[in-house]
Amino acid sequence: MRPKFFQWLLLSSAVLAPAAPAMAQTESGIIAQAIPFDYDRDRNVSVTERPRPDYDALGIRAGGFLVYPRAEVGTGFTDNVYLSEGSSESDGYLLLAPSVRAQSDWSRHALSLAGGAQFRRFFDATLRNEDAYYLRGLGRADLGDALSVTAEAQAGKIYETPFSNDGEALITGVSSYVYNMQGLRGQYSLGRVRTTLAYARNEFDFRGLTNGGTRLDQSDRDRIINSVVGQVQYALSPSFATFVQASYSDTEYDRNLLNGQPNRDSQGYRLIAGVNMDLSALMRGSVGVGYTHRDYDNALYPNEGGLSVEAQVEYFLSELTTVSVRAQRTIEDSNLSTIGSFYNNRLQLRVDHELLRNLILNASADYAHQDYIRSDRSNDVYRIGGGAQFLMSPIMSTRLRLDYAKRDRDGTGFQGSLNEFRADVSLVFQR
Repeated sequence: MRPKFFQWLLLSSAVLAPAAPAMAQTESGIIAQAIPFDYDRDRNVSVTERPRPDYDALGIRAGGFLVYPRAEVGTGFTDNVYLSEGSSESDGYLLLAPSVRAQSDWSRHALSLAGGAQFRRFFDATLRNEDAYYLRGLGRADLGDALSVTAEAQAGKIYETPFSNDGEALITGVSSYVYNMQGLRGQYSLGRVRTTLAYARNEFDFRGLTNGGTRLDQSDRDRIINSVVGQVQYALSPSFATFVQASYSDTEYDRNLLNGQPNRDSQGYRLIAGVNMDLSALMRGSVGVGYTHRDYDNALYPNEGGLSVEAQVEYFLSELTTVSVRAQRTIEDSNLSTIGSFYNNRLQLRVDHELLRNLILNASADYAHQDYIRSDRSNDVYRIGGGAQFLMSPIMSTRLRLDYAKRDRDGTGFQGSLNEFRADVSLVFQR
């Protein structure tokens, strides 16, 4: 191992001694689905959701709200700080992640507000320093027993890497973008039928890319996406339902590509059908399969369509072990020459195990295959990780996370490979 890893290990021991190891993972801004997965009927409780009265945050009462402040302080190590396909450099970093969440506990209606940040400071590679943040608000009005209306807004800054869910194949180094989202959805239930209609507006503003100390312009990735989604669900039993979902999206880029070519303005359509379930002591989840299509405004980019999959299932091996599987197949915009889009195929597996009442272990494996349409180019991402969370009291816990990721590019004149090993260890304080 490299000398810097030993330096990081010694620093970690000094910061956390005599605390036990645990998982380091900090909340960051995530764009919500227009219609979230809706399968929880309170028939199952996963390992991570299970109440632990001796260790759960107590919160601070403020009128009709409970306020939950939280702060994570830790240190980490990476063996490829610039995420380069060439020679890699290792470095350590310090992590600070404060956050606060306020949740109403009214008998009707609901309001939640949350905000937080994640600051990462590298010892040597200061160009890799990160200042991520997020703000979220969600309000639900219950209009009688059958109808509810939910309004949601989010804003923040996210750092993406070559291993990110929709990371482009040409990206090395670290990219960041500022986003804002506004959404409105209504839900009406009558007997066994539940109907949902949602609208969302997402705006993305990409910052310059840090690549081995060089800043690269990404303004041709800036865009606004407006989407409308409708879903009808029919309950066959209290624990099992079928659904049909149709969606339309309009993507408009702020400018042409940097080389002067027209950008990838488009309209997208998707129709999926499936089931959602919450079977006691067995599993819960949602599985949808259907067809997706993308029409591009400019003839430079051929229209595309094909299979679409959206699935998330949790299997309860026992009260102490939860196995989660997620599968996804979508069409995403490319940034390669005249290639309009690629199929993003992703499979994720995660296992959470309660070894002790206050010691929760986890392991995960991800695989993504990005297949560039009408091209021999492809991108494969592999990721494995593991971690632990040790709960010491309602106000303190420790976390450990180990992660290895690799990306391989293939195709004519397109070959390349990069990988990264990362380790985090931290203390979490909450109230």
